[in-house]
Amino acid sequence: MLYVYKKYRNILDGKKIIDIGADRGYLRQHLPDTSSYTNIGFGPDILKEWNLEDIPYPFEDRQFDTVLCLDVLEHLENIHAAFDECLRLAKEYVIISLPNAYQDFWNFLKNGKYMGRSSDMKFYGLPQERPEDRHRWFLGLEEAYKFIEYRAQLSGFSIEQFDCLTYRSSFFEKIIFKYLFSAQFKETLLTSGTLWFVLARNR
Repeated sequence: MLYVYKKYRNILDGKKIIDIGADRGYLRQHLPDTSSYTNIGFGPDILKEWNLEDIPYPFEDRQFDTVLCLDVLEHLENIHAAFDECLRLAKEYVIISLPNAYQDFWNFLKNGKYMGRSSDMKFYGLPQERPEDRHRWFLGLEEAYKFIEYRAQLSGFSIEQFDCLTYRSSFFEKIIFKYLFSAQFKETLLTSGTLWFVLARNR
């Protein structure tokens, strides 16, 4: 979470913040005393316990300056309403991060491992016992961007910043991309990492 604080310090310092789905609230330890921090969801260090599938969340409109929802939305069945709730609660900014599931799957195919685990897909596989957590949406860069842009506009927000870490393709991968995939295939679908968005309320 130090990474998040350094990345977005200008919209976190001195702000009233809610961290949606942050079970342990790791960001709190990096914030200055001038910032106010609340987290919501389930976990040992949650300040407000709440099932994030239950809409609306128990806060007033625009109650927080900055809303964070990091690697959470893809876990929720009610992703559209949950995203809209993030915007409803924000007076100024919303910070969203989403995984690029295609990149994770590509790494699994290449290495036989998914997020450091071998033989299963963790968030997408079918374990013998019901898992505590799983991803409910399999999304890539363009699809995520269109989703965020469209629903942000509906609530009077715009994308102020977008970035993601792009991994360099090996020569072998470039050959695969060129000769095995369709002409419409975009290499960034498999080489883009976590997607980061900053949404700003339109003035």
